[in-house]
Amino acid sequence: MPADFTQKKADRSYFEIASGHIPATIEKILGAALRSGIPARDIQVLAPMYRGTAGIDAINQLMQDLLNPPQKDQLSFEAPQCHYRKGDKVIHLVNDAEINVFNGDLGAITDLIPGKYTESKQDEIVIDFDGNEVSYPRNEWYKIRLAYAMSIHKSQGSEFPVVILPITSASRRMLERNLIYTAITRAKSKLILLGELQAFDYATQHIGTARKTYLIERFSDLLENVEEKQQTVSETATSSASEKFYILTEENWDSIPAMIGITDADLKEIFGK
Repeated sequence: MPADFTQKKADRSYFEIASGHIPATIEKILGAALRSGIPARDIQVLAPMYRGTAGIDAINQLMQDLLNPPQKDQLSFEAPQCHYRKGDKVIHLVNDAEINVFNGDLGAITDLIPGKYTESKQDEIVIDFDGNEVSYPRNEWYKIRLAYAMSIHKSQGSEFPVVILPITSASRRMLERNLIYTAITRAKSKLILLGELQAFDYATQHIGTARKTYLIERFSDLLENVEEKQQTVSETATSSASEKFYILTEENWDSIPAMIGITDADLKEIFGK
């Protein structure tokens, strides 16, 4: 690992953050980024695992509630892992040449159509993939997922102005040098590293294989369900302070308390406001 890894640079910052504090820290970073004028679509969280306090699923729920909170009388569709709303950022999970949408493509939900109004007689989600608008009946929702946070593996081939990368020892079995390299090279302008130094150090020293990484990710939900049960007790104590979700407004940007390891001065240095 570089000797200056923990030193703040113009395009890179590292903050030592306990796993249970990562969601609340992301809230704080997100607020500062939006206040500085960075569009929400330019901010991407990348993580190695789906489960856990600092996992993709929890961060997606958090960021959806912050960036696209439910409105009164707003239509939403319930799916196994989330509720979809108009305006949500989503990722396509498989290659589908017939509709010209491929694994890793990002889009935004433009409409939700109840089944009683569709030819398929199923609820349908309409998604805009960079000008290519596609409708997904409910039996095809397995092809999509919320993408405010996404896996490092799925981010290959994409770049984002701001990347937030949380890495902790909880994701140790996924950590390896190639994976971290992929994550840090996704950032075009700013890279914000959160988590445990020992986890980053382990990752830079652990040389795995692309095939192994893919297989681990392919079956990550099954593996993580087992590990999640083992971690629940220990995470409960550390995450209680970060359970509260905030909806970001101009009025409460400054009211969200600073988290361990990151201060308002740090955020001002990163984003200028």
